[in-house]
Amino acid sequence: MKRSEKQIVSASFARIALFILYGSCLILAQILSPIGRLVAHFSSRRATRTPGRYRTLVLATFYTRNWCVSHLTPIAQAKNVESVTAVVDGPTQPIDNVRYRQPPRWANRVLTRPFAKSLWAFAAVFRDAPDIIIGYHLMPNALVALILARLVGAKAAYQMTGGPMQLIGGGFGSENILLRKLVFGSQCIERLAFAIARQFDLIVVRGQKAVDFLAKNSISPNVEIIPGSIDSSRFSSDPLDRPTDLITVSRLVEVKQTDQFLRIVALVKNAIPNIQATIVGDGPLFDNLRVLAHQLNISENVTFTGHVNDVERLLSQSKLFVLTSRWEGLSIAMIEAMSAGVVPIVADVGDLGDLAQNAKTGWTITPGSIEEYAHRIVQVLSNRERMRRFSHRARQAAVELADVKHVARRWSNALSTVCGWHDYPPAKLRSGVASLPRFRRPSAWKLWESMPTSARKIVSPIVQLLPPDRILGGRFQAIHRFLQQMDRASSNQLAEFSLTQVRRICKIAAQRSPYYRAAFDQLALDPRDIRSIEDFRGLPTINKDTIHEYAETMYTIPKDSNGVDFVTTGGTGGTPLRFHIGADRSAYEYAHLVHAWRRAGYDLRIPQAVFRGRVVKPDATGLRHEYDPILRRHFFSNFHMTDENMARYLEHFTAIGPCFLHVYPSSVDALVRFIERSKTQPPSNILGILAGSENICAEGRQRAERVLGARYFTWYGHSEKCVFAAECEHSSDYHIAQTYGFFELLDDNGDAITAPGQRGEIVGTSFLNTVVPFIRYRTGDYATFVGESCRACGRNVPIVRDIRGHRDQETLITRDGRRISLTALNMHDDTFDRVARFQFSQSEPGETLLRLVPARGFNREDRERILKNLHGKFEGAMTITIELCDEIPLTRMGKANYVDQRIPIQQELEEVGASLP
Repeated sequence: MKRSEKQIVSASFARIALFILYGSCLILAQILSPIGRLVAHFSSRRATRTPGRYRTLVLATFYTRNWCVSHLTPIAQAKNVESVTAVVDGPTQPIDNVRYRQPPRWANRVLTRPFAKSLWAFAAVFRDAPDIIIGYHLMPNALVALILARLVGAKAAYQMTGGPMQLIGGGFGSENILLRKLVFGSQCIERLAFAIARQFDLIVVRGQKAVDFLAKNSISPNVEIIPGSIDSSRFSSDPLDRPTDLITVSRLVEVKQTDQFLRIVALVKNAIPNIQATIVGDGPLFDNLRVLAHQLNISENVTFTGHVNDVERLLSQSKLFVLTSRWEGLSIAMIEAMSAGVVPIVADVGDLGDLAQNAKTGWTITPGSIEEYAHRIVQVLSNRERMRRFSHRARQAAVELADVKHVARRWSNALSTVCGWHDYPPAKLRSGVASLPRFRRPSAWKLWESMPTSARKIVSPIVQLLPPDRILGGRFQAIHRFLQQMDRASSNQLAEFSLTQVRRICKIAAQRSPYYRAAFDQLALDPRDIRSIEDFRGLPTINKDTIHEYAETMYTIPKDSNGVDFVTTGGTGGTPLRFHIGADRSAYEYAHLVHAWRRAGYDLRIPQAVFRGRVVKPDATGLRHEYDPILRRHFFSNFHMTDENMARYLEHFTAIGPCFLHVYPSSVDALVRFIERSKTQPPSNILGILAGSENICAEGRQRAERVLGARYFTWYGHSEKCVFAAECEHSSDYHIAQTYGFFELLDDNGDAITAPGQRGEIVGTSFLNTVVPFIRYRTGDYATFVGESCRACGRNVPIVRDIRGHRDQETLITRDGRRISLTALNMHDDTFDRVARFQFSQSEPGETLLRLVPARGFNREDRERILKNLHGKFEGAMTITIELCDEIPLTRMGKANYVDQRIPIQQELEEVGASLP
């Protein structure tokens, strides 16, 4: 056979083998996941583990002791790592907190090295019970790490040390023997490799280009940029008076293209005849390269050292570091060279450009351009001042990025994010590929919602037998369990959780969003280096205007990507806010709601009578009612709250047994007012009133509790999903859910409010939205600070009360510029006793139209009483005109707007300002 034919046959066998191997791993990972959860749950070793301390298992092939030290030392020194077990090939070096599990030589000979290492890793997993298993390179270490992690319920991490070339085309350009046999790229194997990469809980890369590549190809687990580490104290920083002009440090293999280095030396020799170069490293091409040097007539200019253990000595004697690799991640050899003040002149591949910045720390060169290499080398060597400047910046950049203490901190942060809250399912990162078909197993709830009404009626008797939490899906269950665990967490635990999530959201934003990347660059702040909330508070706040102006640059992925929904806020009295968010947010949000409602005594098995914005068609009897057997919900139309309908509503839900009312405040207020004026017997089966999504009126709350004889329980949230709060079971104060988003209360100067009784603006950072990150978002809502913990219930969370919109549209503006809130207008008297609905409409300060839907018995005396009471409240600063109407339209969500405020804020300020002396 010709050589090309052999390659084709070899490539065909490699494709078949990899298809079987990758496919089997994907299937096995899914099968083993539930088994692993059981193993982790019943593991006695984990039960006695020190909280916040993690055991790590590493599978790797290290070609030199320097590689071993560079990669394992920062993991071992991470403050939250209890121990590191390393199952590795190649030379090792004793490191504190690291123990090696190496197969003996006989095992490597009998089983082959990959199988022997896998077997020893399997034994280490059950011996040491790691929290996370890290595999270096996809084949075979990361594959083994994934399967073992799923088997024992640990987290799986993939160290993509070589960059995207390990995945592109199936990895045909990497150094793995089997992958190299692909010879040329395979789209099928590439897709399988991408699918496997998506299975990992953590992917560690070397730079921003790798992050962009993963996001572009819908590989969206937690991605961390963590380089190999260096001990910067080992390296000299004096850039001048060094005998060696050029140095390269690498294994002498094809992918490093060291032959190009020799050709560069030969070209530079024409300008600098006595050029001195050193090649540090060993490999299969050693002898061939020596022959090439002789052929190029540069044998006297080039020194081959082979492998050395004191590379720092050679670097301290060198001026320029040259790297000609076909591909790289972020070369440790380059980082070490830069830390020694050696200026990098390297190929523009992988993530080398993150450190080798043109005209600042060195130069990146078009791959393969020998002439460009030679030009830059001569340019730098011929200018001592430029050399000194580049050298200083190169060392500074390398130390800031890769000194072992900095890399150890990044590992600590990464492990806290991935392992620190083992039971917390964070918001998913979305696909960045709009056209990529993705199969997602829908929850039973989604299937139920998509069923036709006729089909629902048929299966309803069976569905009612199923536990509601099972129907809501595994994600809902996981989040709900986590919320129960965190309900009594200590202040320190909650603070650590918040910091971890803040760092995670900031990292996603900086890596994927052009807007936030520029913002972090401007502040010279790396999200991975956020060590405290005070660091985080250095970021500027944003508001609705920011979203309106910069929305297109704030997205972390294209807005038409899979699994992304378009959301618009109501925009009452202003421009609606439009943005995108992950489509799977419902489980996250509903778990928080149900958890909060438990304080009022609610349970998923208890029926609800719901009056909240659902358009309900009349049934055969004309009653606007629907029943959902999954969540035991009886839906009634709050768009049709006529006296006749409300009488039927009351009759119906009084007969369903003990239940909770799930309502808008305006809906329950209309129902209670009807009960009072019609002298109807109040229902006795109401266990509680779950009222939210509108402002709460104290008078309406008291009326509802008095008439219905049940606790009125409410919560706070908004469409932006930044802050969620719910009342305490012992008071009407709001407890902030620190698992939902990061909450701040800021004064007019932007400083955090910490003194009880002070009032400030609610600022939130969403843990939920990874499509458009809302970081330090000013909600426009204001609250009064109460304290950092609740003595009554024991929760260690921020507490606020009296949450209101600062520019709340439910206010009226008098002639003299005063803003009168609706709360003040809802007087504790008989003003609106015989009124079914009402709404104030205002277009000019000092004038308002009051629309009334009269109830039965309304007459002229009611009209006069309303005007008299309101005029007394406004003290002559408002002209009121009453208009009777048949109905007042609700919003599209079924909410009542008590004030149709049509005066723009800016106009209001201008008109009031003009009237002042």
